[in-house]
Amino acid sequence: MATLTQGAITVQEFSDRNALVVFTANKFGTELNFGEKTSRPYIGIAMEAQTAPSAIDDPKFGDITLSPDQPRHEQIRYHFSY
Repeated sequence: MATLTQGAITVQEFSDRNALVVFTANKFGTELNFGEKTSRPYIGIAMEAQTAPSAIDDPKFGDITLSPDQPRHEQIRYHFSY
């Protein structure tokens, strides 16, 4: 789904979900404290594998129907290297 790299650090995200939502911390200021460090713009990113919101109306995303008698399993894996 995604690969993020900064210097020698790489994070890869793999999933059988059909969408990836990305949140960034672009508008952070210095008002948050993280232990001994404070926040700043562009300090973080979050990636969430999920079902595409438009999948209900778009068949290219596959069948997203949830049935009570059929359990469904989705997998998300991360690989970190540094």
